[in-house]
Order: sequence, then structure tokens, then C-alpha cells
Amino acid sequence: MKSADQDLLMASLNLAFCHYRSAAAVVHESHRIAVTIAEEKRDMPRTKLAYFHLKTAASIFKYLCEELIPKLSGSKEKRPPESYSWYCDLLSNVCLAGLQEVMIYSACSSSKSSPLTISKLCLGARDKYLQLDKSLGGLREMCQASDTELRTFLRFRAQFMEASAFVHLARSHVSEIRWGKAIASLTAALNRINNISIAEDAGPSIRRASTHFDRLKHEISLELNG
Repeated sequence: MKSADQDLLMASLNLAFCHYRSAAAVVHESHRIAVTIAEEKRDMPRTKLAYFHLKTAASIFKYLCEELIPKLSGSKEKRPPESYSWYCDLLSNVCLAGLQEVMIYSACSSSKSSPLTISKLCLGARDKYLQLDKSLGGLREMCQASDTELRTFLRFRAQFMEASAFVHLARSHVSEIRWGKAIASLTAALNRINNISIAEDAGPSIRRASTHFDRLKHEISLELNG
């Protein structure tokens, strides 16, 4: 790969990761299941900002995958995974999965979206993260060192969305005065969170994900004891 090509690729990657980290920083502050519609509305400007950063990052990764990398000079030398089209395509889809989460948070603020609908959206996001994890596992041979932290992150997001789905399902049961099913759903969400373990040497993205579980666990406890 020529030096100019390498510089252009690295600059584009840095820009994409910058947007993704900016979205993560925004979401880290407002990432929670809405207890009330009024509380969630206070987060809407931040949610829109996260949406912008994720959409921009996804577009850059997609551009690298489909336009820039295929045009670069071929090389047999060992390259970082970020310099391959398949990896940029994967990262673009990670951003799109994040966009789906942002849409879920927006739905939480709308009185037009029922808890059951939001629960189904959460399961859809879970399935997307699980599919991405499966895809990354299948590409392991193309990358000599598989990205363990990325796979852990994808699994964490899938587990978080599944737990969130149970929380919203419980709220759907509450709205129809099905107290037993509501408690069962909240308990299922709590069990999934309690089964998660975090390595001591986990990276920052995993640490951020763990705080999301802590917040959700706290909300579940409040609802179970409410």
C-alpha cells in the first residue's frame, strides 16, 4: 500500500472512530431505559447528537469498504484489520446497530410507542448484534488476531438489549394488570444481567457497557420493589 494511500486510509479511519467515540460519549451519559416519558424527553437533544455521530461513522466506514480500499494498491504484507474492506463493513454495521438502539430510545419518549413494540425493537437490536458477532467469528481466519474486545462488546450489547426487552415486556404486562407476568419478566432481565462477568483487564468500551448494566439493574430493582 502506498504511503499516500495509507495516510488517506488512516485519516478516514481516525475520523470515523472519532465520530463513533463521540456517539459513545453522548450515549454513556444518557444511556438508560426511560422511567418516565418526561425524563426521556430531556435526553432527546443528546439522542439526536448520538444519531448524527453514528450515522456519520457508518457512512465513512461504508465509503472505505466500497470505494477507497478497493482502489488502493494491493499488498501481500501484513496489515491491520481496519485496512480491509470486510472489517470496515463490519464496523459500519456495528454503527448501524447503534443507530437502531438510538431509535429505540427515541421510541421510549413517544406516547405512540407501546412497551410491547419497544420490547420487540430491543429483540431486533439483540439479533443484529448476535449476527455481527457470528460474522466476526466466521472471519477469524482473515485476521490473524481476532478482535476479542469487539466480540465481547457485541455480546454485551446483545445481552443488554435482551434484558431491556424483558423490562419493556414487563411494563406491557403492568399496563394490562398482569402482575405475575410482569414480575417474571423483570426477574428474567435481572437474571441475564447477573450472569454477566467482566474481565479485570477489560477495555474502556467494555467498562462503559458494564455501567449500562448497573443502571438497568438499579431500575429493575426499583420496579420490583415499587
